[in-house]
Amino acid sequence: MKKSFSLVEVLVAVSLIVTVIATVLQTQQNNLFFLEKFKHSSQNNSYINSIVSYSEQLRNEKIYLDGQIDFKDDEIRREFK
Repeated sequence: MKKSFSLVEVLVAVSLIVTVIATVLQTQQNNLFFLEKFKHSSQNNSYINSIVSYSEQLRNEKIYLDGQIDFKDDEIRREFK
């Protein structure tokens, strides 16, 4: 008797592999989306914290945030300008 795979077995195996690959790719896409969303959320929180921290000073006199806050991220500094 010849040992080989039937066509049905091959089709089932291929469909399982395709399902697993599609699931992995979708998970990767979701992770990239949430990573980008977290980055923007973190950046916005930095903006809000900076503004709230110095809101009293901003009302009373002109100050420059670069002199008050040490920006560790150049992108935030550029967006404030």
